[in-house]
Amino acid sequence: MFWASAPDAFEVLKGDGLLQKYEVKVKGIPEKVGAFPVNDPEGYYKGFAASGYGIMWNTRYIKAKKLPVPKTWADLAKPVYHGHVGMSAPSRSGTTHLTVETLLQGKGWAEGWAEWKAIAGNFKTVTERSFGVPTASTRASSASAS
Repeated sequence: MFWASAPDAFEVLKGDGLLQKYEVKVKGIPEKVGAFPVNDPEGYYKGFAASGYGIMWNTRYIKAKKLPVPKTWADLAKPVYHGHVGMSAPSRSGTTHLTVETLLQGKGWAEGWAEWKAIAGNFKTVTERSFGVPTASTRASSASAS
């Protein structure tokens, strides 16, 4: 049994021939969440949990700095958030990697990367892991995207 929060880890294992096909015995599990497949179409891995992702903020900090509450990813690219945004490294967090990929797939390569680069221009911190962003936002006193 192997657990990971991003499907790319399973693709590597599958590509290396380290997985075997598995037939799910439970009925009623959706094949997709939104537009994203939950299971490998060839049956080598199955989804069994869903994680939420999105924008979060430190309410005390937002209030103290008189910042507007961000409602979209594009909001985090606005100049008002310069030095107030944090994120975990996509190379270290499967959930964050999936978040980056979702924006790229939804907006397309050029527009998606333009938005991420604009958001990154406002970063105050990049943490190693996604679960570190709330702690870093408290310590670094920054509004955070995770």
